[in-house]
Amino acid sequence: MNDVVKKILAGDKEAFREIVQSFGPSMRVYLSGRLSDRLAVDDLMQEIFVAVYWNLSSYDGVSDLGVWVRAITRNKLMSYLRSHYSLKNTVNSKKVMIEEALLQELDTYNPNEGQVIEKLQDCITAQKDASKELIKARYFENESVIGMAERLETTVSAISSELYRIRKQLKTCVEQRGINL
Repeated sequence: MNDVVKKILAGDKEAFREIVQSFGPSMRVYLSGRLSDRLAVDDLMQEIFVAVYWNLSSYDGVSDLGVWVRAITRNKLMSYLRSHYSLKNTVNSKKVMIEEALLQELDTYNPNEGQVIEKLQDCITAQKDASKELIKARYFENESVIGMAERLETTVSAISSELYRIRKQLKTCVEQRGINL
């Protein structure tokens, strides 16, 4: 791999494909096991490879390139999780405070919220047993995608793809029942 790094540093941009092809699949598995959003995985992979490319000059050439790339991957993932979840929690806590204030002021509740939950429960019930099992494991028992793949003796990408398909089906089902998400 050191020869590839030397080519890249010498200006051969096409040589970078070897790094992408060598480390891309394992990075996707690693990220998919920790994130359920396929688009977030794709965005992070792109961000990671950009960071690898621009920081390649800081690679010492002594340590294993794979270890160096995995460290960047782990750091970018942790940064994403920190920013994503702190932003999400901030938005959710503000939303909850606003909703509580409105409820106290109006002394009522939003009937639409209960309808969404009811429709979603109906749509989950209508799913095939295998899909219901995946929904229960991932979203009610918080089992990791990696754990599900190991338990079901399949790949992480297969589980991630199936969960994505199920989420799309549930969204369509709820919207067909008159609730816009």
